[in-house]
Amino acid sequence: MLKLNTFLLTFVLGWLPLQIQAQDVAAQEKVLRDQAAEALWWGDFPELERLFALHRQNDTGPLTPYVRLRAVREGIGSVFRKHKDTGDRYYEELDRLTFEWVKQYPTSHLAHALHVRALYARAWAYRGSGYNNAVPPKAWEDYYKHLGRAQDFVKLKAAIVLGESTGIVYTQMVGRALGWKSQQIWSLGKEGLKLNPDDLGLYEEAIPSMVPKWGGNSRDLDKFVREAVEISGQQFGLGMYAFLYAQAADSQYEHELFEDSLADWSKMKVGWQDLLKYEDTNKSRNQFAYFACIAKDKPTLIEQLAKIDQPDYKGWGSNGARTYETCKRWAMAT
Repeated sequence: MLKLNTFLLTFVLGWLPLQIQAQDVAAQEKVLRDQAAEALWWGDFPELERLFALHRQNDTGPLTPYVRLRAVREGIGSVFRKHKDTGDRYYEELDRLTFEWVKQYPTSHLAHALHVRALYARAWAYRGSGYNNAVPPKAWEDYYKHLGRAQDFVKLKAAIVLGESTGIVYTQMVGRALGWKSQQIWSLGKEGLKLNPDDLGLYEEAIPSMVPKWGGNSRDLDKFVREAVEISGQQFGLGMYAFLYAQAADSQYEHELFEDSLADWSKMKVGWQDLLKYEDTNKSRNQFAYFACIAKDKPTLIEQLAKIDQPDYKGWGSNGARTYETCKRWAMAT
């Protein structure tokens, strides 16, 4: 036990400067999320445009372009995901507000993208998050009504909506909700990558339609992951392999990722190391440790646990706290 503790202590002390950097990155990302959420909440479109434009700049500190873009989109998303405790009036107002922005800023990619996102959110507010058989017929009617409005708006304003990767990500979301085939969603994503190769959300939105429970299969999923690695390899190495199989685990496989899919831990492990060169945060270290655990790679699990600033249970599957404690006990066992 003394030998193991000494081993862990060596890693902790050796990693301390990078832990501090990771904390700084996470703090800056949170600031961007909160600023975007507040700007949307108060209807401050110029501020949203300013925040959105940050991902196009290279002089805004340690955050990568995609992390800046993701943070802003997550902040926006938090305002659109209030259907659990709000009624239709809330979403009707977001629908109206974003359409007003479209009229006020007729050439703005963001204004048009936000209107698509508002219609998508309004549709889901009617449907709710329950199983299909728990959704009332009238709710289905309203759900498809607003998704149809979103699809029609994209067709009408395609040159603007699909002229920036965020509009394409939101259109992928609408398409998935309408039951588009996975290849249609991914083809749209590849068009988005021509506009913004840094936007990992374009890959991410293709994953749910690739897993078996949504009509996909493990073979086609693996084919998609390999294609994505080919496209992004110069920038991310095998990082995309780790990123996308992590998304697949979240969408369906969870702890059975290496049993029920074609995910290869040897490739995923290298992928996490490549991904950490791009985004080294406490969250990503937690995820790396989680996948090492379910792959039964104890040395890598021990190494990553030593580099974790604090547990982030969101990175440990749907039963995150229990999984983290179980993996930690296994790592410490002699």
